[in-house]
Amino acid sequence: MAQPQPTLKSITLVGYAAFIFFFFFIRVMSNNNDGISNEEASYLLKLRDALHNLPSNWFHNNPSMCSWTGVVCSSSQGPNSRYVEKISLTSMELKGTVPSGLNESLVFLTYLNLANNSLSGPLPSLASLSSLQYVDLSSNNFTSIPHACFQGLYSLEELALNDNTNLPRWTFPTDLNISSRLNYLQLSATNLMGSLPDTFDSFPILELLYLFGNYLTGVLPKSFEQLVRLKILVLSGQKENHKFSGTIEALSSMPLLSAVDLEGNSFGGSLPDLSNHIYLEALLIANNQLTGVVPPSLFQGSHIKRVTLENNLFQGPFPLFNKTMLDVSLGGTGFCLDHPGPCDHRVNTLLQVAEAFGYPFLLAKSWQGNNPCQGSIPESLTTLQHLKILDVSNNNLSGNIPPFSDKIKLITSGNAFLGKSQTQPTVSDNRPSAPAPKTLFSSTSIVGISIAGVGVIVIFVVAIAYNHKKRFNLVQWITLKKETSLDHQIEELIKSYGTSTPMRYTYAEVKQMTNSFHEKLGQGGYSIVYKASLNDGRQYCGNVDNFNTKSIL
Repeated sequence: MAQPQPTLKSITLVGYAAFIFFFFFIRVMSNNNDGISNEEASYLLKLRDALHNLPSNWFHNNPSMCSWTGVVCSSSQGPNSRYVEKISLTSMELKGTVPSGLNESLVFLTYLNLANNSLSGPLPSLASLSSLQYVDLSSNNFTSIPHACFQGLYSLEELALNDNTNLPRWTFPTDLNISSRLNYLQLSATNLMGSLPDTFDSFPILELLYLFGNYLTGVLPKSFEQLVRLKILVLSGQKENHKFSGTIEALSSMPLLSAVDLEGNSFGGSLPDLSNHIYLEALLIANNQLTGVVPPSLFQGSHIKRVTLENNLFQGPFPLFNKTMLDVSLGGTGFCLDHPGPCDHRVNTLLQVAEAFGYPFLLAKSWQGNNPCQGSIPESLTTLQHLKILDVSNNNLSGNIPPFSDKIKLITSGNAFLGKSQTQPTVSDNRPSAPAPKTLFSSTSIVGISIAGVGVIVIFVVAIAYNHKKRFNLVQWITLKKETSLDHQIEELIKSYGTSTPMRYTYAEVKQMTNSFHEKLGQGGYSIVYKASLNDGRQYCGNVDNFNTKSIL
């Protein structure tokens, strides 16, 4: 019997059924991935298999990955048009590793937060995630950093890696230089080492920089001055004697600062002018080597609440703090008094000299307080290789005598409180002092300085600061005698010079005539040459050493 042939109607019904089946198959498959690509779905499955303690709905028979806890997908624009936008799995006690390939699969990711877990292994590479804006991988146990991990992050605004102490030592990631939108950068306790690169002008809108607890050294880069939007700066707590050094002058270029923590470094020099920093609330600079006078205007603003200055070598008047300040720490500083008030006029004069040299650290270390005639013999004088004679007689020095070479003639008589233990004999009162030199600054000359009432301090400024900066080559004779017959000695020196004797001016007169050393004309082997206007209107072009002062007091 012949089989019946299929009719056109039956063929149409079969085709329609097949179409319906195919439509629902595609719909089901699409729902399994919730519209995201197969690459994204595959990576989420890899992530699920690599992590422990994930939320339970990652494992239920749930066809929608975009509904998993911590996974956020973009809004649907049609079949297979969604993408994974955010992953946030913070503080879930997660363990395990982050599989490689995150940056290759989740290419539209804008937000990644895996902070406060116990993740290990390599950091997930973020390279080429050009849409990524926020990353927080802090407080984990990551053990390595993939090559070029931070390359191509054009949209990055916040990056936090704090407290990943198992990372190997690494240097500051210069791949971030293209991340010009960066606002917050937190790399504290990540074992960063070495000096900072001079590329911080790449972050024109950076507001927060945390580099606490690393192995960083060196000076603040010049480009720090371009961080004009910075609000919080934390550089404290460097490990194993690694410290920042140099000055903190860059702070003056950051008018929006609200908190600064530089404690425990080796920053030196004086405090910059922060009087215009009206938002500054905390200035933590304890345990450094800062010197000089604290600007009176620094603490008069209404916002500053916390200040730590202890264990520095500040000088001059005790700061007058605003009554609204809540926390002030000052122990171990060297102000002339322990309360607000004017310093001795001799201290003020001496500080004017020190200011011209940038408030040398060794000067501040050797002398503090309100009496410039008291102090100790700086041990640093033992490092002057060409020193032949050191005369500190008839002062009020105390402390131990440094171990000078036997080749140095040391005269210490007339200092009742100076230590008796000496490495070489002193010269008694009845022995003559070394003769005054005929030429002050020749290539084989000696440097003779005799100043009443200032003791060892002024010679320390001149001999140490100038010698350190190589402004003259020889320091052979140093005289620091407190003599009642000083004027007589000067007159004798004038007679010895005859008509070639130079004019003598006070330090204040020199500073006035040179307009506070405003116009530098050049620099020779021994000193700097400045332009000056003499009292009679004549112009003088010479080095400052040619102004032989009567006294700086």
